[in-house]
Amino acid sequence: MSDDNGISDCLITSPEGYALRPRKRRVVIQAVESTDSGTSVTDHFRVEDEARAWDAFYTNNEKSDEPFSGFGTKATVSMIRTCLRRLWSPPLINKHDIILEVGHGKHPLLWDLQRAFGAFRHYTGIEFSRGSVHEAIKLRERLTGKDPLASTGDNVEFLCATNVKYFNSDGSCNAEVVFPSEESQPWLRAGAVTLLFAKSTLDYITCRLTGSVDSMDWEDQPRIAPSVVEMFDSLSLALDEPSAGRVPTIIFVEPGYDGKTATLCHMLYRDFVKFRDHIATIVRVIYSATFRTKSPAKWLRLTLVRRYKNHKAVCYTLQKTQETYECYADLRADIYRVTSGLYELSSAQDDDWLLPINVPPKWNSVSGCDLEQLSAI
Repeated sequence: MSDDNGISDCLITSPEGYALRPRKRRVVIQAVESTDSGTSVTDHFRVEDEARAWDAFYTNNEKSDEPFSGFGTKATVSMIRTCLRRLWSPPLINKHDIILEVGHGKHPLLWDLQRAFGAFRHYTGIEFSRGSVHEAIKLRERLTGKDPLASTGDNVEFLCATNVKYFNSDGSCNAEVVFPSEESQPWLRAGAVTLLFAKSTLDYITCRLTGSVDSMDWEDQPRIAPSVVEMFDSLSLALDEPSAGRVPTIIFVEPGYDGKTATLCHMLYRDFVKFRDHIATIVRVIYSATFRTKSPAKWLRLTLVRRYKNHKAVCYTLQKTQETYECYADLRADIYRVTSGLYELSSAQDDDWLLPINVPPKWNSVSGCDLEQLSAI
């Protein structure tokens, strides 16, 4: 079994339901017809609402000074390093790399990346919350006693996204510059990024996919929310085109189940279901982008998954390719190959323990009633 830190797993046998984390209560809205062109969608994702909610959260130091993932930026960069070692030879990050960090909150990886890897060509941090950047700088100054911007070079920018679609049709970035304050246009452009990092982003998405709350079997599994596909489309568009060199890469660093009073077996089971949530989200996005919307996320492939028990974390690595899946069976087989051995399963475990054997009917539906709802924050 490919596990870190030498803790033996219990067999995963519980028949408990699909959803794991506390979620927003299901919100019923008037159903409308939706087309694969995206002209009409049912989930009401509003960047303005996201910004207000996160601004309020990040200004509350008692709640936001500690990462809600349970591990800090130093540990995150350490996990990223081990993932990169699986992908290519040193230097793991070099002076040509362009880094994008999505949803950094008050805990951007910038300074730990600099300490761990040295120079890189450019770093961009992007958030829905403008206030998160200011609060991150203030927190860093409180922790170190130094102005974190004093030694920041001209290869760093922090942006506030104004749309879930990060890029305009001409490749320019659909965001406002927060730092450097004297700049009016983002440096970031579509197709520039070689490494994209995100912490707790899959959790941020899956805990709000309210259509899965009532789903106890795959036949009821809804089609993924259009705005989630648009998020992944933006990530794919940000990445450089694959070449003979290093493949453009996304690394999601996600917290596992942190049951402080739970038994080991219960904790492992809950961690397993959370993992299944994340995998199902990735697969539904790639499926929808490949076979329904024909959008940029279709070029993404899950290539590596690693567990870090000391940090109660899982890293999911996606890479941008020049190929797309020809059928769902190939996508499913690829996911099972990448994730095999991560969890010790009972011999009686169903074949569809992780993903459905066949495509659920709602995954191909254009009806608003069959689309997942990304609930309001």
